[in-house]
Parts: sequence; C-alpha cells; structure tokens
Amino acid sequence: WFVKYNPVSLVFGGGLFFYQKVISPQIVMGCAFDPSCSNFSKGCIKEYGVIKGAALSTDRLTRCTRLSAIDFHPVLFNENGKVNDQPAFYQLRSQK
Repeated sequence: WFVKYNPVSLVFGGGLFFYQKVISPQIVMGCAFDPSCSNFSKGCIKEYGVIKGAALSTDRLTRCTRLSAIDFHPVLFNENGKVNDQPAFYQLRSQK
C-alpha cells in the first residue's frame, strides 16, 4: 500500500496523467515512435522500477526527434511508418 500512496509516486503519476490527457494529444501526430514517450515512460517505470525506468525515459526523450529516426534499422518501423520501440526491448538477455 505504501507504493500506491507514496507522495513521490503520486506527484509523478499525476504529472504523467496530466501530460497524457492535456498536452500529449496536441503533439502526438509529430511523434516518430509508436508508443509515445509518455506511454513508453509509464511502461518502463512499471516494468523496471523508478531508477531504470527514469533512465530509459531520459534516453528516449533525447532521441525523440524526427532526425533520430534516420538511424534506425528498417525492421523496427511499423505499418504507420513509426519506430516500434517497446520497453521489453531493453531487458537484459542472458548470453549462451
């Protein structure tokens, strides 16, 4: 129950909710990535925790321009022409 009612998580969760409902719908058409940056951040924080999720979110925000899509492999593009960049791509894989 502590994580659910933690003031820090409530502030960040509320800020992310506000951004997704008010600001993101106005700029989502220009996004080069399939899950928007806010959805990607939300998924990373749920899957990896606050520290790694925040680091991955920061990395994603630095790559969030149309020019950065030039460097991606063509396999990563979906049918809408956007880069498919899921949080699951950032799991550590065991080497065999």
